[in-house]
Amino acid sequence: MEDHLSDMNPLEAISSAKLASAVQQEKVYTGMGEGTEIDEEKKLSGELAKIFRKYREMPGLESQLAAYFESLEQEMAISTSQIGNIIISGNSSSDKSDLARAIVRAVNYLYPEHTRKIAKTTGDSINNRGLAKAMNKLKGTALIVEGAGAIQPKRMSEMLECLEQDTERMIVILEDSDAEMNVLLNFNPEMTQKFNHRIVLKQYTVNELVEMARKFARKRQYEVSDDALLELYLKIDKLRNNVDNIRMDDIKEIINHAIVKAEKRGSKRFFGGLKRKRSENGDVTILVEADFKD
Repeated sequence: MEDHLSDMNPLEAISSAKLASAVQQEKVYTGMGEGTEIDEEKKLSGELAKIFRKYREMPGLESQLAAYFESLEQEMAISTSQIGNIIISGNSSSDKSDLARAIVRAVNYLYPEHTRKIAKTTGDSINNRGLAKAMNKLKGTALIVEGAGAIQPKRMSEMLECLEQDTERMIVILEDSDAEMNVLLNFNPEMTQKFNHRIVLKQYTVNELVEMARKFARKRQYEVSDDALLELYLKIDKLRNNVDNIRMDDIKEIINHAIVKAEKRGSKRFFGGLKRKRSENGDVTILVEADFKD
């Protein structure tokens, strides 16, 4: 198995009280059990909110992350990996690997006395070589498995046995599409005991991406006019067709570029300058169709 290790920089230690404050407590989420509900009001705060800043506007994702970190202290107290591992699922337009790395960075922030290096492999590699022979090398790491849905049942059984040993609290993160991960879970239902956290990155429609763009514009005290909506739709639809992984940063870039054009237009007083209107959060500037055109 080819493992690529990269150092993670430790940050300053925080106490158990700080860990608790990093997740604003609302209701208890017990993991991935059947019938489990995730409290949509659960929020991240402090340094965790900064680490996952670009994910916080994705519906439901912040509460899933908060649920994981809420249970982390108890799970980190053991030396095996028989609990506390993660499944990340989502379609090709979701950046699962980037989220996995952010989770490891956050864990290293919370537990700087035991920073974890990232080891990466694939489901196919595990099928070919297994995991048992590599365990001495993988102890104490965060193992990210891309394309994990391909793992064969016999190799999954081997992995689950390895996780019951002293792994120096290795964390395993499996990632794949929703469909592939559901098949994996269907053939290996026992794995939910050890992979008791599932984080779902949903596929966004063009309408949802447009709404995310409009919300970001409002945070910057701008409003997309009705006339400009078609241009915004066309830009996002074109981006969605050309880019496999649309990130929030891509959506923000569209709005930021439109704001720059609007400010230039206002400074030169083209078309009568900028239009403004009052809102609940004060005056907002209107982005017009011309601001979104190339």
